[in-house]
Amino acid sequence: AVIAYLRSHSINPDVQREPRAIDWSATLETALAEQKMHTLNNSYGVEDTKWKNYQGLLATPIVPGSGDKRFIRDVQGAREWDDLQILLSVLQELGAQPLILSRPMNVHLWEALGVSEKAQNTFYTKLHDVTAPYNVQVVDYREYGTDIYFSIDQAAHTSREGWVYVDQTLDDFFHGRLH
Repeated sequence: AVIAYLRSHSINPDVQREPRAIDWSATLETALAEQKMHTLNNSYGVEDTKWKNYQGLLATPIVPGSGDKRFIRDVQGAREWDDLQILLSVLQELGAQPLILSRPMNVHLWEALGVSEKAQNTFYTKLHDVTAPYNVQVVDYREYGTDIYFSIDQAAHTSREGWVYVDQTLDDFFHGRLH
């Protein structure tokens, strides 16, 4: 669709560029307000369109920590870690300096589904253990795990608010301000 649009419109490549600082606070405020409008029917920050998938799961209280063992086993044994190691090895051989962006666990939702915050931290530990030998920058956004508006669901799909944080991180990375 983008290519079709570009081909059907004459676009002047000599556009005057005017660099400006982004007002991240205002952008975040707008995104958060929009996100709240899409999560009116639950206290976990799950978007209204996805909430129906969780109502049945959460209809009966789940014993806290009852899902820890399975969650930890699944995180530790996921084959995708091998894929990430292969990717990082290739990038290292090519001299790339990648930025690894993860997303935070929706702590409260996962706890309601029986996975304690302590068990959730297994993911972050594994992520950093796998990436550490490659000396790459990793931003895991763990500090936003209790912010119910960062993600739209259990799978940590990024919300409007979350994308502002991601965009700011990418802007900082691009401009060499990320440490």
